[in-house]
Amino acid sequence: MAGPRVSLNADLLANLRSLTLTAKVVDSDSHYTLAAQCSSSSTVVVTIKGKEVNHRLSVELPIEIDETSIRVSNISMGATIRARLSRESHLPPLDKKKIVGNDGELTSAIDSLSIGTKIGDEDSKSSKHFVRSHLPTSAELQNLSQLSCRSCGSLLTCPLAKLHQNPFDRILDHPSEYWHELIDCWTCHKEEYTTVEKSGHLGGIFGAKARTLLVGGSYVLMHPDDLRNECVEERKRETDEPSSSLRKGRRVLLCSTCKEIVGESYRTGSHSARSVRLFSYCINIQVSSEMTKNPIVFCAAFERYFVQEILEAAQAHASYKFCICSEDNQSIFLLWLQTMEMFVGKQEFICEREEMKKPLRLERVVRVLYLSDKEAKLDPEKQFMEKWQEDRQIERMVYPAKFVESLLQLLEESNARIEPEYRRMQVFRVGTLMRSTK
Repeated sequence: MAGPRVSLNADLLANLRSLTLTAKVVDSDSHYTLAAQCSSSSTVVVTIKGKEVNHRLSVELPIEIDETSIRVSNISMGATIRARLSRESHLPPLDKKKIVGNDGELTSAIDSLSIGTKIGDEDSKSSKHFVRSHLPTSAELQNLSQLSCRSCGSLLTCPLAKLHQNPFDRILDHPSEYWHELIDCWTCHKEEYTTVEKSGHLGGIFGAKARTLLVGGSYVLMHPDDLRNECVEERKRETDEPSSSLRKGRRVLLCSTCKEIVGESYRTGSHSARSVRLFSYCINIQVSSEMTKNPIVFCAAFERYFVQEILEAAQAHASYKFCICSEDNQSIFLLWLQTMEMFVGKQEFICEREEMKKPLRLERVVRVLYLSDKEAKLDPEKQFMEKWQEDRQIERMVYPAKFVESLLQLLEESNARIEPEYRRMQVFRVGTLMRSTK
């Protein structure tokens, strides 16, 4: 006979170094009672008492807590523990998995071994790949072998490059997209930089150089000569963006095979494109690896790249409100960044034995408030949607419709995992989005 089902919800605020852990019996008609206590600085013991059998669940924490700060409160069908991290404790480490390569040696990776990933060349399609889900830096891409469309696997890099050979001479980190807005802070004399074109950097936009790849937070910047022209096609954006937007005057790049968006190009008047930006969430980035012999593929989800973009914008503008909309303006929602650094965890266990031990897994996230256009219409008196869209101090971020809809769905799913009494703040809903593990 199966035992009681217990849910664990944990919130760890990095800036406050505080942990809140709630344990509850999930079964609504349960005759069990639950109590929780800390047996050590890294272990929480949950005791579930029944009519005939008692169960004891030991939860191993990935951090050390200060035992003198522990506070336990009883709630309906459960208990909540609040505590501070000890001075010696660090934030939770990355949850790395050990993966066996072809040479039989254990290697660390963030995700898992993927077989038959759509990468581009025929050898890659039939081989094994180590998949990384974090956002790559230029240092991790020094052995880059190819860039390909994430939807269909079509190769996007220059055909002159030999198979598995780096098509770029230099791979560097791209500075902040908002560098031109902050340049006054770096100079000791008065000069206007934001509207003057110097070395191809018009209005903060970098002009790409051939065989040089710049790695940004959510994109890679390259010269059009390094792109396979037959594999991409251009089209105009469906709507014009506001003049303050850094994306003004750009054209969309589509994969010629599957017609999915892979990036955008910059144009100056009627001249040909001088820079190409491939969105990292629309492509696969393959890197050769001597250690694993199998190639490594960076293909982090759009959610993590999106979080990187709003964090960068918030740090540059000290503004935490965003209007997220699709290119066709059919999907719009408002987002208010609340907590930049926190860890959350939600797990459920069925107590099959009287004594069980389970680790608590935490994920790095940001906490936000959000309001969809559908819900905004149900509350016309507030008029948040109209006010935010007209406010020039609120960052407007435009993405393809499918990505905006997927973001909203992820927020709805995260909202459903929160305890009902904490799901709303006025007209806004509370949600979380995953940050990169690096």
